[in-house]
This record gives sequence, C-alpha cells and structure tokens, in this order.
Amino acid sequence: KQTVQINTSGIEDLSLMDIYGSLQLESCDDKQCNVPVTFTYLIKNIGEEPMDVTVLERTLESREVINGEEVNSKDTKDIRDLVKDKSVEVGDETTAVESSVLNVCTEGNYKVEVDVKADPPVGIQCEDSDEYTIVTEPKACRVDVDITCVDEEG
Repeated sequence: KQTVQINTSGIEDLSLMDIYGSLQLESCDDKQCNVPVTFTYLIKNIGEEPMDVTVLERTLESREVINGEEVNSKDTKDIRDLVKDKSVEVGDETTAVESSVLNVCTEGNYKVEVDVKADPPVGIQCEDSDEYTIVTEPKACRVDVDITCVDEEG
C-alpha cells in the first residue's frame, strides 16, 4: 500500500511532469508537456554558381532536468530528403521543413545545429552551418480542490 500526499492548497505550485510516488502529473487544464514544433531551414545560394544541395544534416542536443536529475541526449539526422528543391540557382533559395515534438514541462535547453553542403557544376564545394538554442522552463499548475461532505447516514 502506498500513500501519496499532494499539497493542493495553492500555496505551492505543481509542475507538469512532477512525480509523486507512482503518480505523475501529465496535464493540467489545457497545458500539455509535449508540444509540436516545426523547424524550417532556409538555404540561400549567395554564390556565383548554381549549387546542388548534397548534405543537410541536423543535430539536436538536449539537456533537461527531470526530477532533479540532468538528462542529456544527442540526435543527428540526415534531412536532405526534406529539401524542397535540391538544385538552387544563383540568388535563389530553398527550404527544408522538419516536424518534431519538444517537452516544455522540464527545465532545459535544446540546441539545434544544421550543416549544409552544396556542389557547383565545376569547382569547390560550398558549406555552411548555423545553430540556435531553445530554452524551456517548467509550467506551473494551480490545483483547486472542491470538497463536498455527505452525511453517511442520510
């Protein structure tokens, strides 16, 4: 038998994904932890020759604090197949769109790094990279409890 006491007085905030014994607070009202995100990568040809995109690689590193413990992960993915038009004329641009899900209920940050390589018909390969960081902070949840007392005898 397990007894779990949760302070619902409103004095203390409850955060989504908090764990109380074998219970975990996964949602509160309309707040959800795992939110869909769309990453749009813009590739511009600022050179003097047409280019063919040969490599588009995305690395997602995450550092999250879950139940007071730091959890790190790293995922590298070839996303060249998401490039809309792999041949890019001088002055033109193309995009790649990737859908993902991020947990916004844990303290942490996500670093996204993108590397692109493109080849001209003749000459030296062009390459570039970019990175950005997404910082998340836990959402707090206020819990209001209504108690109804019922007379057992009547």
